[in-house]
Amino acid sequence: MKAWNAYSGNPYEIFFWRSRGGVEVDFILYGEDDIYAIKVKNTNRIRPADLSPLLSFAKDYPKSKTIFLYRGKEQILRNNILCIPCQQFLEKLIPGKPLMSPLTY
Repeated sequence: MKAWNAYSGNPYEIFFWRSRGGVEVDFILYGEDDIYAIKVKNTNRIRPADLSPLLSFAKDYPKSKTIFLYRGKEQILRNNILCIPCQQFLEKLIPGKPLMSPLTY
């Protein structure tokens, strides 16, 4: 994420988020127009517990776009969280291009 951001001209500040209760989100990309919350999990399945950190973040930041990256093969939208296979996400992570476009995922 840091390399993509740097090669894209640093449009985002990149953070890590942890709630007081210990809930964590791996990447927060905060830009002028967008805020993304990205959770990465080494799993083939999507479980409700895996998505709960993103749901917690979205409660505090309702305008955020939430993304769950995993090792599965299927791209789905669950609880307003875009679940994307990690490989697919990385293949479309092109410097200078927007992080997400509805046409690319």
